[in-house]
Amino acid sequence: MTRGKYEFSDRTKEAARRKWHAENPGNEDANLEVDHLVAVWFAKKHGIPHQQITSGANAKALRQKEHKAKHRNEPTEEEYKTLAQGLLGIIKRLF
Repeated sequence: MTRGKYEFSDRTKEAARRKWHAENPGNEDANLEVDHLVAVWFAKKHGIPHQQITSGANAKALRQKEHKAKHRNEPTEEEYKTLAQGLLGIIKRLF
């Protein structure tokens, strides 16, 4: 899947990493990845604008292991709907 305009900017990724390090002192060597809390596939399927999906509100740094585990236990569409409405303030009906 091509993410294109749904990719986070370097600035957003760095902000997420800084936030993680502030909340987890003493872990300077942690291997971090920045996760889309509301998945790109869900956004594309439901017409959520890329500006919302690439915002800092939708970015969270996770350790690489945690990121992989999250995707193994992928949230359901209903859970993504709740996340999108809560995190991104999406008001339109998604289903």
